[in-house]
Formats: sequence, C-alpha cells, structure tokens
Amino acid sequence: MIDHFSICVTNFNESLAWYRAALEPLGYEVKSDADYGVRVAGLGEVKAQHGELYLIEAKEKGACDPRPHFCFKASSEEKVRAFYAAAIAAGGTDNGAPGYREEHDYFAAFVYDPDGYNVEAAYYGAE
Repeated sequence: MIDHFSICVTNFNESLAWYRAALEPLGYEVKSDADYGVRVAGLGEVKAQHGELYLIEAKEKGACDPRPHFCFKASSEEKVRAFYAAAIAAGGTDNGAPGYREEHDYFAAFVYDPDGYNVEAAYYGAE
C-alpha cells in the first residue's frame, strides 16, 4: 500500500545518522542522498531499488511543513491518472499533475488532501 513517506528534520546529519543506525538491524540502508536545494536522503530495505522513508532537510525550524508526505503504490500509469482524477474530483488540490518524474525515474501525481497533506501515487514500471 505505502510506497514511501517523508518527514522533515531540523538537524539533517544527526537525523540521518540516527535513522541509519536504528534501521540497520531491520535490514534498511541509505539508498540515496541528494541536494535539491535542501538535502533529501532515502532509506529502504537492502533489496529495494529506492527509499521508503525520506528525510528532508529543514534549513530552520518552521521552514518545512511538519506534516508527513505519503506515497501510495500504483500498478500502472493509468492507475496514477485515475488516482489523480478521483482525488481532484473529491475535493483535492493539484500539487503535480500525472507525469514522468525524471529526477526520480517514476510516473507520479501529487494532490493535497482537504487537510493539506501532500498525497502521491507512483508507478515505477516493471521493477
């Protein structure tokens, strides 16, 4: 069901070290660490191709929305499009129309729910 989620952290290096250490016994490792103007690191199962938990650097307290971001797995691009259409029709607000996300190598759509949570559906193709 859940493909990945993200949280904002105010001390990125400390948080990354903590999550790396805490999740290692469970079979998780750092899958990515990149700078998009803020650092973003993804941790996932050793066998996974991408992160399942993403840490997003908050440059200062209050600079990053404290609400988590959720991404749901989709089995096709058509399902991503259907998610987006249904979410908008149900009162959601656009935060990224369905399309290929080159920087992450997947097809996804983003919608804010009625409470402002950033909800995503993503399709990775044949993994």
